[in-house]
Amino acid sequence: MTTIAELKALFERQKAAFAANPNPSLKQRAERLDAITGAVVSNRERIHEALREDFSAHPGAQADFVEIFGVAGRLQFAKSMLEEWTRSDPRDLDPAMYGASRAFVTPQPKGVIGNMVPWNFPFDIGIGPLAEMLAGGNSVIIKPSDMTPACSAVMKDILLAAIDKDIVAVVPGNIDLAKAFPTLPWDHLMYTGNPDVARSVAVAAAQNLVPLTLELGGKCPALFTESSVTREDVSSVLRTKMIKNGQMCVAPDYVLAPAPRSAPSSIMRALLSQKPLRTTPSAIMSRASSPTAISPASKACWKARLRVVLKSSRWVKTARPMAAECLCDW
Repeated sequence: MTTIAELKALFERQKAAFAANPNPSLKQRAERLDAITGAVVSNRERIHEALREDFSAHPGAQADFVEIFGVAGRLQFAKSMLEEWTRSDPRDLDPAMYGASRAFVTPQPKGVIGNMVPWNFPFDIGIGPLAEMLAGGNSVIIKPSDMTPACSAVMKDILLAAIDKDIVAVVPGNIDLAKAFPTLPWDHLMYTGNPDVARSVAVAAAQNLVPLTLELGGKCPALFTESSVTREDVSSVLRTKMIKNGQMCVAPDYVLAPAPRSAPSSIMRALLSQKPLRTTPSAIMSRASSPTAISPASKACWKARLRVVLKSSRWVKTARPMAAECLCDW
């Protein structure tokens, strides 16, 4: 675990290193992107194991698609775009004012960037943004979630072996470190997570006028048209909802449909026709043993939250009068 003092020392070290090389060459940037790509791909099995340890179960195909090869592809795409992204962009000038002068905008590195990562996609959101950050010539410190300790440890190991910590570093830590992280005078800060924590992050960043990027989860509706409440369309919505057991920023949380097709009985019949997704609360609590499920229920806090949801779910209450099995609103 990283202490607050160690974080501050690392931050100052990266600031000094960036000051010594404030505009890395395209060759240096490409080498850094290649190094991260190689680290991710060559440690595929370690990443699989870490995901299984933190999530109790995690499909290998989804790990490959999102957390490994998706990240590698993003890094290589950024490498292919280096010349275009860093090219100067000419601007017109008033010759009466500026004569024969020329003007242009040239993209420049910002400096040291902080990345605060959520638990649900640890490598995708932890390492993935390095593509654009390193392509931009910046240095980065990553704060992974304390709820994914195995993934955090692997991320730190593979990046430390691939690239100098003056350029990229990982700082696993507890809630105290997470609270201290946005208080540093970053050249840019990125936070992915929930709106409540984002407010605290924004307030902390504002004290140093830190430019901030927030990518927040929310309550996403599934919007049905008059003719689209069909088995096929409902199945598509449910498949999206079950990615990471619904723990994804764009997972649909509720349905909006025009009357009269929005009647609960119509929606529920379509939902309950999806037999693979019909289940019971006890079955959901034991899903961690399934090799095809991603189950955050291995953590005590998640289990407690899930029990509350199962107990009060409006879907469960609606399903019971229909003599159906319980369909749980994740």
